[in-house]
Amino acid sequence: MTNILDYIKWRGDLLMERVPFCDVDAVILSQLSYTRLTGVVAENFWDEPVTVGAAAETVLAEPERLKQGEDDELWQLLAESPRFKDLVLTGYVDRFDIATEKQFSALTVLMPEGKAAAVYRGTDLTIVGWKEDFNMSFADFVPAQAEAVAYFNTAAESLPDRDFVLCGHSKGGNLAVYGAAFCRPELQNRIQAVRNFDGPGFSGENVEKAGMKNILPKTRTFLPQSSVVGMLLEHEEAFTVIHSRSLGLMQHDLYTWEIMGGGFVVEEETTDSSQFIDKTLKQWLQNMPKEKREGFVETVFSILDDCDAVTLRELFSGRNALTVMKNLREMEEEERTMIQEGMSILSRSVRGNLPLPNLQIKNSLFDRQKSEGTQDENV
Repeated sequence: MTNILDYIKWRGDLLMERVPFCDVDAVILSQLSYTRLTGVVAENFWDEPVTVGAAAETVLAEPERLKQGEDDELWQLLAESPRFKDLVLTGYVDRFDIATEKQFSALTVLMPEGKAAAVYRGTDLTIVGWKEDFNMSFADFVPAQAEAVAYFNTAAESLPDRDFVLCGHSKGGNLAVYGAAFCRPELQNRIQAVRNFDGPGFSGENVEKAGMKNILPKTRTFLPQSSVVGMLLEHEEAFTVIHSRSLGLMQHDLYTWEIMGGGFVVEEETTDSSQFIDKTLKQWLQNMPKEKREGFVETVFSILDDCDAVTLRELFSGRNALTVMKNLREMEEEERTMIQEGMSILSRSVRGNLPLPNLQIKNSLFDRQKSEGTQDENV
């Protein structure tokens, strides 16, 4: 079972001038973007940039900057790898705003031969970050998507001699596609590829807009075989299904995606369970008007309003857990009815889409195309 760490060990000595930047490299940068780099990498594009190798010295000395355990080994390998250690990091932003329900972070990586990657971070463990994700079910755009557009416009203007790859994992993949689709039209010509790693799609209104249609030929989504997050909302782009060594929702973890040589181990399609969840959730959203979706999300998260918790981990500890239980008991009748109605619609969608072996999938990636994944695709 090999993953991105093994890829760096095996191919990390191959300079990008010799073997061009590929989709596995984009996954590695997407995982790297979860590291907190405030004070390590400058926010603007004209201050002195820092190499991956130099940044690793600070990151490894301050492990609280890392998202998960494997990130420590990732940075160690990158710092020793001729392929990655001299890549230049710049334009790091990390913005969090409770009032506007925004969680956004991005980073630009300068590569050889006039290329750059704008890398968008996915959802972190903050409650605001998850609330913003849920808002995508009813809002035409969320604050992080507007930030994604502004970020790429600034990056492209600040680095006028560079062509770009935009990429990200989870919500970061959604932001990469959104930033590419709705940036200034003249900048789209400098985008070579857009890579969405198990990130959700968009509302039907957004997928029909001209910017999205224009960027579609350069866009690809990658999903593990039991994907849940990446199947949400609407997708029109090409896709590849990747074999993950884990189960269920744990397949969302990029460290579980299997690598062979310079590419991914690919599957023909997602599992029955993934397709069942895809169809059920799409039907649930279709049966709830936008205003009811908004009411449902606002009501669910209002239960958390009195908590001191900032992250999901803090939410279920000590006094915060008691506060959640108290708010559940003391909900207004209108709020209780809103949640019950939403759950009732979901229950009908679940019952209507059983049994699994006889699923007829609509409005999913698999209605439009079959996987075209390759074992070594440069971007």
